[in-house]
Amino acid sequence: FFVYVSSVQFACILPLPPLFPPEFCVDPVMFNKSKYEPVKPEGHEGMGTNGRIGFSNGEHSWEESFDLIEILNKVLQEHEVTTQHQNGWLVLNEGFYLRPEILAVQPLEAGGVSTTTTISIAHEQYAPQGLFEYQHAAGDDTNTALASGFKNWADLDLPVLLEAITNHLEACTAMDMQFPAPDQRIRRAVLGPVFYMASREIEIEEDHPFCQCCMLTHSFEAFKDLLASEGFFGIRLLALRNEEGDVSADCRVNGLDNEPGKELLIKYGQTWPDRGFEVRKQYVVVYTRPTNDA
Repeated sequence: FFVYVSSVQFACILPLPPLFPPEFCVDPVMFNKSKYEPVKPEGHEGMGTNGRIGFSNGEHSWEESFDLIEILNKVLQEHEVTTQHQNGWLVLNEGFYLRPEILAVQPLEAGGVSTTTTISIAHEQYAPQGLFEYQHAAGDDTNTALASGFKNWADLDLPVLLEAITNHLEACTAMDMQFPAPDQRIRRAVLGPVFYMASREIEIEEDHPFCQCCMLTHSFEAFKDLLASEGFFGIRLLALRNEEGDVSADCRVNGLDNEPGKELLIKYGQTWPDRGFEVRKQYVVVYTRPTNDA
């Protein structure tokens, strides 16, 4: 495996170490006694969990190494989340398996780097086939950028996953859809914290000010089938409006692009009052509540 990084100022190509270092291949204390073995979900991309990157700017050359599992583990510890290593995955007390992988590292013209990673997510009961999500970040060096991406994921996405399976809402809110007898299923959408940023604030009276449910309700038509099904789905909702008023969006289900959702988010962004550059981002989990869940 190789990591290739190039720009006007920087260029390198160096081999990555093996994807499964010995210290992550054997867990002396079996944290999870089941025979469940998570696999990478469909459509997942990634080049491994650790490696070295060489940089050169014409004045000097240097290397930066990274270990994504250790970086993610440190971020989770800072969020008071207990983990164990198991066969190249981090396992949480709540039963989630997490495996981060590097996707891209790009030097920035003004200094520092931008990084793109993925985190594969699996749960034996709720998401045995797995799902994944992307993290994009920038920092003064590779490890700083990687940690920043994982911190944003832990702030915005992880609470949704944890509160979905514990049914204890603190950072999130929820919307329930109950099916009539004899089905009587309850499909729940757990609405995560919203990342919001605008370049200017304006005073405006709105019939319904922006809230935690808005992004899903404005793209609801794209997900009706998911709400009516049995599966566990992680939905990424992101809409961005630039200074000129042009709107772009990103919508994914379990890590895979969802074009209908993207189109509806673009339409939603076109209704926003002009606050200059504005971005709204949220993670939503849809699943079936257990029948014995009070």
